[in-house]
Amino acid sequence: MLLGLIILTLVLAVLPLVSALMVWLTGKEAAPLALSEDGYRPDYLARRFAAKFGAIGTGLALAGEGVLHHPLESGEDVLVVPATRGHPATLDPVDPDKGRVVLAQGGLFVPANTRWLREIWARGDLVAGSGGLYRALLADGDMRLGVATTVLRWSHAERHLEAGADCRLFGHTSAGEIIRIGSGCAFEFLIAPWIVAGDVPDTPPERWIRQSGGGRGRRADMIAKSSLLLPAGTHCRGSVKAHKRLVLGRDTVVEGAVVCRGDVVIGPGCRIKGPVVADGLLTVAPGCLIGDPDVQASVTAHRIEIHAGVTVCGSVQARDSGHVVAE
Repeated sequence: MLLGLIILTLVLAVLPLVSALMVWLTGKEAAPLALSEDGYRPDYLARRFAAKFGAIGTGLALAGEGVLHHPLESGEDVLVVPATRGHPATLDPVDPDKGRVVLAQGGLFVPANTRWLREIWARGDLVAGSGGLYRALLADGDMRLGVATTVLRWSHAERHLEAGADCRLFGHTSAGEIIRIGSGCAFEFLIAPWIVAGDVPDTPPERWIRQSGGGRGRRADMIAKSSLLLPAGTHCRGSVKAHKRLVLGRDTVVEGAVVCRGDVVIGPGCRIKGPVVADGLLTVAPGCLIGDPDVQASVTAHRIEIHAGVTVCGSVQARDSGHVVAE
């Protein structure tokens, strides 16, 4: 018995050293498991879900109208909602079993204050009334979320995704063309060619580019070991980096990246062509553009506050919390 305990103790003591020993013998660092190329797609979760349930209804003969219960081999049930002519079908919010995945073969309307515990997939447009709570949403067309809608895991629209005021979007929120997110919304990860905060008119990218010229041109990177304040109208042709706090004055143009180990404040009307990274709070004032359609940029910070009128081409990721400031 004592010998067994001694051997077990020695094994537990040596086990953490095995990885270091392998590196010493082979000269190669240990690497994480490889992720497939599709794993980096912003709509990865949505595509996995679609691949799992997409075969349902492909060869299914739908007799009459109404909702059909179609069990899967895995034992899961699916509510198949037939397409209707001229208007979207309506999901019954008082269905006795909300533990089923919903597959609408056309457009789908979900009434206000609906609580649904499984994924909902509309093969057309998806419109959700205000105050709803959902696990995940997928639309092959456009998606419109009413005021104060909550999505717990992910949401994806192949074209446009519009979230009304005070929505709570957890996990990945992605769209094939554009995301419009209303005032008061909370988010974690937004991904789309165009991400627009608040109800603002469309702005052609050519106009943004023309507005970015002028100012005090600096062709080198600007690096500060402490805090840094750029005056209004500064034009930096490189990147801007600071170790404590970074403030960009009104109408500043940065053709590279903006990086700071602390908080970052981006003033009104700024134009940033590269990525933005902040280890603290990132505040983006109205009228700013980050990235462009040709070279999309990533915006990452622990906390993010963006105002109405901000446009990002690429992605916005808040590690702790993201919020659209109500004007």
